[in-house]
Amino acid sequence: MSAEGRKKNSILISADSSCDIAAEWRKRYDIRVIHHLLQTDEGVFEDRQEIDSDELSTYLEDDTKSAKSLTPDAKTFEAYFTEQLQDGDSLLHITISHQASPSYAAAKEAEQSFSNVCVYDSGDMSGGAGVFVLLAAQLAEKGHSLEEILAALTNFKQETCSTYVLRGTEYLRRGGRMSSFLSAMLTAFLLHPVIVMKNDRINYRVSWSARYRENFIRRTLKNRKEIDTSLLVISYAGLTEEELLWLREEVERYVHFDRVYVLLSACAVTANVGPGTFGLVFRRVPKGSAQGRMFDFLPLREDEEG
Repeated sequence: MSAEGRKKNSILISADSSCDIAAEWRKRYDIRVIHHLLQTDEGVFEDRQEIDSDELSTYLEDDTKSAKSLTPDAKTFEAYFTEQLQDGDSLLHITISHQASPSYAAAKEAEQSFSNVCVYDSGDMSGGAGVFVLLAAQLAEKGHSLEEILAALTNFKQETCSTYVLRGTEYLRRGGRMSSFLSAMLTAFLLHPVIVMKNDRINYRVSWSARYRENFIRRTLKNRKEIDTSLLVISYAGLTEEELLWLREEVERYVHFDRVYVLLSACAVTANVGPGTFGLVFRRVPKGSAQGRMFDFLPLREDEEG
């Protein structure tokens, strides 16, 4: 059933704007989105609506400029949930990891005012969180109950591979996620931060040398036989068209994915990790699993969707 044919008693799927969701997914499944704000020296802007990650990356090229993401508070979430429920009997709202943003805590507080709202922590960020939203929307359309959807999402946490490499440590240091001493040490030894989302936590690793991007891709895509090749999501911030083309070609050297979505990350994410960041999100097939290809319900495609 398409969004146009959605009945009022269906489960509505909602997400924060910090989840990277392809435009065609939002339209196809009528996914609702609450937008974060971005505070800059020039004013406050609505993420993805009044400013995007490319514009923010250009703005942050000036080292004297600053930007900070602002999460909706509980009252804002209450008003948002009330508005969305005009179109459905229940709503499932998915956030990025509670470690990455206070959005989950604020949404969870607002949830207490409703009997028909469920807030779910994806334990992921950016493109990874977007895939959780996609999966939930597809299951809701097929008529699964809320309990069944939540169980599927929790199982998916053990299967998803969501990992991101940063150009440098500066933005982690600015945001208080890394000490100045550690930032200086990593820079001195040509080590680039890698964020791995696993078990509802942000885990840090490193990629070494001037060829850190190649090293990151090779390490992430090892064990080819364990990878579900039905879908790859590439989330990025502050990359040029040439860099994105190289990235697609480099991935293809190791694994061919039938569907590749290249998605611009939210400003809320970019402000914390910095321009030049990109991530690879896909599913690893559990040993003994009969479901080797989870995302064949999506149409085949060749182009990227921003």
